[in-house]
This record gives sequence, structure tokens and C-alpha cells, in this order.
Amino acid sequence: MPGSTPIYGFRWQELGDAPDGPDLGKNGFEDVEAEVARIDGELDTAQADIVSLKTAACQLRQTVAQTIPNVAGRTIELDTVDVDTDGMADLVNDRIVIQTPGTYLITATVAYTFDADGYRRAAVYVNGVNVYPMDARDANSSNSLPTLPQAQLVRNLVAGDLVTMQGLHTAGGDLLTNAAAPYQSVLSAVKV
Repeated sequence: MPGSTPIYGFRWQELGDAPDGPDLGKNGFEDVEAEVARIDGELDTAQADIVSLKTAACQLRQTVAQTIPNVAGRTIELDTVDVDTDGMADLVNDRIVIQTPGTYLITATVAYTFDADGYRRAAVYVNGVNVYPMDARDANSSNSLPTLPQAQLVRNLVAGDLVTMQGLHTAGGDLLTNAAAPYQSVLSAVKV
């Protein structure tokens, strides 16, 4: 095809054409076209691989205080999405719903308002079952800062797994979670 657009610097030339590059002839042109198609296919595969490497991550936070009764574990109510790269946030049910199977780092921090009595606990639940380890700390009795127990673990999860967190305390009466920044309850799951 005289006057056709060059492909990687070559033109398909017919016998009467002036030599402005290697005379590939029809077979040479088809070889170049096949190589271009092969490279394009590899690029498409590489781009698909890059998309699949996207990190699945979700972090939910509590910005409204919640009453936790004495010695009664409660699911922590979450109302704010800080990060959600994989459509995992379920604020209606205070949980993270795993979409992409894999190994996840799960972190649960429960922020309790100041009270000098008892201990405070944070625990991670997967599909309604407590998965260890959990963190239990004595109440902060030395100043008026909140107590922040944190449970953290690495776990293999599958699509559809439900991740929640619970708080429990022994303050002797009802205790509020702390909802004021920077001491807030946070639940996160990050694919590692």
C-alpha cells in the first residue's frame, strides 16, 4: 500500500516504490503486523495484572458516642468511611464485607471515655466469631485521656467474610465510647 502509515518506522512497499526503508514486501509486512499484535496482547495482559494488584483496603470510624453497658460485649457502631478501595464498607451493619479473597491485616481500636475503674477490651469478629488475639487494658486512671485497646491480626479471608469489632468493659456502670477526634474507634482491613 503506497503511502500507508508507517508501523514502527517501516512501510509496506510494493515493487515500484522508492526504497525509503527495508523492502519488507507483503510477507515482511505481515510479520511486523503479527509482532505488533503479539506485543499489544502482552501489554493488555500486563495491564490486567496491574489492575488485579490493586490493594483492597477499608477503614471505618465512629464519630457518634455509643453506650456500652458494664460487662456486656457490644458491636461497635461505625458511621464514617475513611478508605474503601474495594466496596467493602457496610455502615448499615457496622462491618467490613470482604470482596477480594486473600490475607488481610485487621485492626480494631475501641476508644473508651475516661473512667478510672476496671478494664477495657477490643476484639475482632469474623462471621460473628471472636478471632484472637484481643486486647484488654486496665482503665487509664492517671489522667483524663481515653483508654484505647487495640486488637490486630493477620488472617486469610474469603469473599463474603464479615469483619466487625466488639468492645467490653468492667467500669461498674455504663461507659461511652469516645467519639471526639483524635481518639475514635476504628476498624480496618487491608489486603497484604
